[in-house]
Amino acid sequence: METAPATINLARRLRPQQFSQIIGQDIPVRMLKNSLYLNKFFPVYLFAGQRGCGKTSTARVFAAAANCESLATFQQNPTQADIPCLSCASCLAMKRNAHPDFIEIDAASNTGVDNVRQLIETAAYVPLQGKKKIYLIDEAHMLSKAAFNALLKILEEPPVSVLFMLATTELHKIPQTVLSRCFQLSFPALERQAFTEYLQDVCRKEAIDIDDTALAVLIEETDGSARDALNLIEQVRFLESPITDISIRKLLGKLSTTVLFDLLEAIINNSPTGVLTILSNGGLQGTNPQATWDLLVSAVKTLLWTKYASNTATGEFAQYQSRLNELAAACSHNRLLAIMQLLWEQERIFLQTSKKLAFLEFLFLQLAEQDNIVSIDDLLQGFAPDKRQPVATSREISTSPQQPNKIAAAPVQRAATPPPQNISTPAAAPSVAPAPSAAAPTPQLEQPVNLEWATFLAKLRTSSTDVVLQAILEQAAYKITASGELTLSLKQNSKFFTEKLEEVKPAWFPLLQEALGPIKKILFDQLPQSVVPPKALPKDPQSSSPPPQSPRPRPTQPVANPNVNPYKTFKPVTAPKISDVEGEFITPTAALPFASLLVTHFPGRLKRLKNHI
Repeated sequence: METAPATINLARRLRPQQFSQIIGQDIPVRMLKNSLYLNKFFPVYLFAGQRGCGKTSTARVFAAAANCESLATFQQNPTQADIPCLSCASCLAMKRNAHPDFIEIDAASNTGVDNVRQLIETAAYVPLQGKKKIYLIDEAHMLSKAAFNALLKILEEPPVSVLFMLATTELHKIPQTVLSRCFQLSFPALERQAFTEYLQDVCRKEAIDIDDTALAVLIEETDGSARDALNLIEQVRFLESPITDISIRKLLGKLSTTVLFDLLEAIINNSPTGVLTILSNGGLQGTNPQATWDLLVSAVKTLLWTKYASNTATGEFAQYQSRLNELAAACSHNRLLAIMQLLWEQERIFLQTSKKLAFLEFLFLQLAEQDNIVSIDDLLQGFAPDKRQPVATSREISTSPQQPNKIAAAPVQRAATPPPQNISTPAAAPSVAPAPSAAAPTPQLEQPVNLEWATFLAKLRTSSTDVVLQAILEQAAYKITASGELTLSLKQNSKFFTEKLEEVKPAWFPLLQEALGPIKKILFDQLPQSVVPPKALPKDPQSSSPPPQSPRPRPTQPVANPNVNPYKTFKPVTAPKISDVEGEFITPTAALPFASLLVTHFPGRLKRLKNHI
């Protein structure tokens, strides 16, 4: 078995030569081996996946196996033979890239229809050495539209001895007319555990000293690409030995994890001074802005996962679990979500600006100045243990003049109170309390804040954008029994309201169950008049007198005849009464179905008109 020269870089030297050397692609490898075992070949194979996951290498191995002289032995007993054998004449020619029946085409440099026509002409010739003539078109999505159209016919009905293989990293750019003619094989990113074991084995064989933390950073950076990982290992081995996560971060220009956590701590504590101290000490000096941005997003996501009781950090943050727990405990879920929201909003500006490091410095300061978003749990701390009676009344909370609203408060259903009486008294007159009278209305006290209903409405606003649904439920009240029967009292128990609630029930019913508990049955009722909003109540008797009406304006233009009153010239036309029309009253009978229906629903009598008999 020939070995590749040591002067070739790792990614080329360690390229798989057999199916057993391909890692992390068990499904496509099994499908191809079964195709060889059953001797069933598809005219066109499409290998699709991200960069560096083994598409082209697997296609070459499959091409070598299709022409391998040990294929018949493999088909008889797959467990006793491995293909390609790497020892026959066909396999040796494949290793030297000199096989006459294997043609590899770079579609990026052969995009035109003329190149495709030349390919079609050569496909008509029989194989010279093997049983199959195989064409591998790499980066197939780079072909022009005319080239794809020229390929359609031969892809659908190629010669019996010809196989086509297309490899692409952008499957969405392949026309559907081509995809429908292909046997598609999907190559996902390499699974983390298998990828880690593979790189550890490579480093051991190549005598490369690298610790586990550095390997985790390297895998996180390469996104499951074996080629990128091998190239990065070969670069960093010339920087220093042993290879640590610090050396890899220096090579990639990534921010130190310790500095990143210090910045996050200052942001969570709303300390712009702390952020400026870290930045002035060269915290971002020499870093790659894009790598810093990606690391920041990954750190905030890991903090959020930790906040949701997922205490197992993975990847490059695995050894900082205790620090992650401290940072997660110092802020709320809503604060982390607000930080992530701001990052998404600013990403477009970050990608467009030419001063990315300066933008990141201002972004860290903006995050530190961000108002601390209060969670719903913090809001509920002001309530008594029974979760129904607040420590302060809702009026005291809503009328606090010194506290600006930093978050949108959840609406609370309250009982309607009569509007205050507007009594204007002179400034010098003494204030005398009026004597109580039986007719005077008794002032109503505000009902205690309904905590469960307020929580439900707050969650509804967050999860749903249906303003009609929100308006219906914000003006509703509820009553629930011990057996789980819920009665929703609507402001107007109309058919529109009830049908609307039934139509979008999946959007609000799960949230209602989270707030109130299990609900077995829902009934609808009319909201009592006593809890109708104040604008629907009658006005104060003292202010209910109609305002004085201004005199009717007179026309200013002179009239033609001054002796004629213009307001008495025209009389309104009124319809004649039924008693004034000549005819006779009749009783509804079966012969007059429409008339009988009218009498059923409307009061009155029927009269047969004399002129219409």
